Amino acid sequence: MVPPTMKIDEKFIYIFFVAICFFQLSDSSFAQSSWIVNPNEYEHSMTITCVVLNESSSYFEEEITIGVFDGDQCVGTTTTNTFFPPINANLGFLVVYSNQLTDSYTIKVIMDDQVVDAGELSFESNGVLGTLESPYEIIPSYTIFGCTDPESLNYNNNATVDDGSCIEVILGCTDESAFNYDPLANTDDQTCIPIVIGCTNDNYLEYDENANTSDESYCINLIILGCQDDHYIEYNSNANLDDGSCNTTWQQAYIDLSQECDNTNESNIIIDLPNGWSMFGFTKSESMNLIDATFCITDKIIVVKDYLGAAYLPEFNFNGIGSLTPGLGYQIKLTEQIINFNYCN
Repeated sequence: MVPPTMKIDEKFIYIFFVAICFFQLSDSSFAQSSWIVNPNEYEHSMTITCVVLNESSSYFEEEITIGVFDGDQCVGTTTTNTFFPPINANLGFLVVYSNQLTDSYTIKVIMDDQVVDAGELSFESNGVLGTLESPYEIIPSYTIFGCTDPESLNYNNNATVDDGSCIEVILGCTDESAFNYDPLANTDDQTCIPIVIGCTNDNYLEYDENANTSDESYCINLIILGCQDDHYIEYNSNANLDDGSCNTTWQQAYIDLSQECDNTNESNIIIDLPNGWSMFGFTKSESMNLIDATFCITDKIIVVKDYLGAAYLPEFNFNGIGSLTPGLGYQIKLTEQIINFNYCN
């Protein structure tokens, strides 16, 4: 029962303390499995409202397990897992038991999975140590083994003695799905590069300068350099990448060839005609029917064109040009090379 003379704030604190103590007595989950207390084995008890101080004499923000021992026998245990805002601390509510009215016990705490001594406790039956606003301070003896190098991956700011366990920080990409994944890295440095699959062979049209992982199935068309503009005599129908070799238009070639024909006195010039597209000039002094002039190579002609675009198509028996005019040039496309051609007389 709450004493009637208590003020409202005092009543709140009293009820809060009693509720926590009751919960502490009824719940053994606060204790470590090896730190178990059976209250029924004891006649006397005392209660302690406590906090654990860190090395700089400030309250620990972490939850710390506390045990009180009579030799190897645990006679009380708790965990600082109740945050009390007025003092900004995690409190522990400890019930200590004894079969003596007074006794002397040892306090221990578990920090970083190590059992650390934290001084002595004088037991008094029905005694009370600490309050919510002024808790009993438990001060561990700070011999905590761990990595004391702040530059290490596993630095332990609670450790007081270095145990040689420090792990060097290795920066790198720790994402296994990244292109530059580093299996040795233990600290990600935000340098991971996504995998980009593509053709990495620059001899192919499908070459992807952004690709960093090759897949040959992406490389399909081998690059063939050449002039891709069919308005030029250098036009290469097999080219799939223009190399800037387009220099002379067909129109200019007709003019040049016509001028060349005008300057020659020979009427029977033997010429070589390459496979594919080429040009020839008609150097005879008189016009000649195109079919008659080329009948000896008709089976090798695909098309003949004049400067106006008129065409001769032997396959279709179509002659849109009619006769060859002395001094003019013509465009021709052959299925194979012809050596020492002279107009068929």
